[in-house]
Amino acid sequence: MITNLCNSDTISSDFTEAMAAIHPDRVCTVPGSFNNRALLRVPIENDRVNLIVSAGGAGAPFPDSMVTCQSMADASVVGGLHAAPSAYDIYEAAKYIDAKPGYLLIYNNFMGDCLNNDMARELMEIEGLKSSLITYNDDCLSVDPSAPREERTGLLGQHFGIRIAGLMAREGADLCTLTDVIGRVRTRTASLNVSFDTEKNLVELGRGISGEPARITFDEEFSLEFAAAKAYDHLLKDLSPKEDEVLCVLVNRPFVTNYEDTYIFAHAMMKHAEGIVPIRRMTPGHFGRHYYYYGFGVSMLCCPKDLMKYLAEKYNTTSYIF
Repeated sequence: MITNLCNSDTISSDFTEAMAAIHPDRVCTVPGSFNNRALLRVPIENDRVNLIVSAGGAGAPFPDSMVTCQSMADASVVGGLHAAPSAYDIYEAAKYIDAKPGYLLIYNNFMGDCLNNDMARELMEIEGLKSSLITYNDDCLSVDPSAPREERTGLLGQHFGIRIAGLMAREGADLCTLTDVIGRVRTRTASLNVSFDTEKNLVELGRGISGEPARITFDEEFSLEFAAAKAYDHLLKDLSPKEDEVLCVLVNRPFVTNYEDTYIFAHAMMKHAEGIVPIRRMTPGHFGRHYYYYGFGVSMLCCPKDLMKYLAEKYNTTSYIF
């Protein structure tokens, strides 16, 4: 399968350069950057806490959309085609922005992302730049259910945290407050992958982004509606919503899945939820391209009611509505 026709060695820097040239009113790169793998939202606002998101290996439309609207991240750093963003790219972005109130670094719980963000923090400290780390571990089927949450990897639940943190930062929230709030939001977020085995007519939950086999399979029914119900039920059981929380769901469509099926699946989940715990905010979109099977990535947030004001409005990015 051909995934791109560009130079795999320079795909990330070529992409950020192209984005900055085509959308100079929205993003820029770091002048003189060694790797040139960071996109910064313009205009730069360094009088408040800034959010720097590590978007994993190269894979649009996830990285650019973090910074192409006013409500989310201030910088998005991408890695190589199959590599985590480097510590130096994260550090370069922070140094160029020069936000004295500090930085919130948000990334998924993969070894490369963890090591590089931790190293970036050390580099930033040398420059006198404050930062906090938020590691997303929302993939509830990435490990055995009996394993501690800290061992889970991340999917796309960080979208909710980035949105809430982005708007809170623009209101003037300090780094300590943001770290505390988004840390708690992370614990109320769970995600899983849904896939379809068309040869055996199986609905699968928990297949990994690198080809790891599904953890749960169903053969009773082979339909979008059945899969939506099973995904909802599993996420709801994992999170156990509280009375003062509102259910928000994000459905990710990888590039091999039909656009229409994404909306039908999302709608089926909403209809299934009505008699249980209703979904109050549903967002279908195409947030990544990291797996090569037909299906969806589903993220659920049990959002405290006092934070729902940050999710009330949906914003347009260059790739999707969130």
